[in-house]
Amino acid sequence: MRRIRWKSKYLTGEPKSDDRNKRLVAILHELYESLRAKEHCQDMEELYGDLAELTERRLSSREIAASGAASEDAVGRLIRSSLPLEALDTPACRHCDLCDLTETRVTNWLAHDQAVSRPTGAAAA
Repeated sequence: MRRIRWKSKYLTGEPKSDDRNKRLVAILHELYESLRAKEHCQDMEELYGDLAELTERRLSSREIAASGAASEDAVGRLIRSSLPLEALDTPACRHCDLCDLTETRVTNWLAHDQAVSRPTGAAAA
């Protein structure tokens, strides 16, 4: 399991995009630390790896990192397709609450960014 860290090469030059991207890296750092501290299932480890890999790919492409929407959709699709984990409530589940932490933090990140990117005065869908 590899920790993702913010790197200056991820900067897009657009403050809103850079702040959004830094928030996602902070969420992944929090998840990484929680994974190190708690016993968890293999599925959770794999989800973290997939999220970290997707995020690094997204941040390594300035065009994608700056545009945000398509790559945020990819993060949302990964979370929606992965959670709940198959191990949940099986003997493999360690009841670590990391599924909930991941879903809550990433979903909030996505919801916040959608609200921020919505034009002023636009109605919520």
